[in-house]
Amino acid sequence: MTNTWLYKQLFTNWKKFEVTYVSILILIQLAVFWIVPDSLIGMISGVTGTLSLVYGMKGRKIAFIFGTIQCLAMTYIAWISHAYGSFAMDIFYVIS
Repeated sequence: MTNTWLYKQLFTNWKKFEVTYVSILILIQLAVFWIVPDSLIGMISGVTGTLSLVYGMKGRKIAFIFGTIQCLAMTYIAWISHAYGSFAMDIFYVIS
């Protein structure tokens, strides 16, 4: 059952435009990382944030998983960057 749920959440009811749009967004994230490789965790945060927004717009529950990964990644980035205000806000987002 889990495989069926996961498959439905990730791959069903996509239009050609949506697939193209998401592919371009992800490729932009990867291209920017390739050109200016700042940090792997930052790239992961960008990709999962993009996926969270797209799946959220489609009304998929899996958006929460991608959103949680993105928030945790941003929380870590804020902590190592000593951006404690952003860190506190990201902790609030993860809890919410």
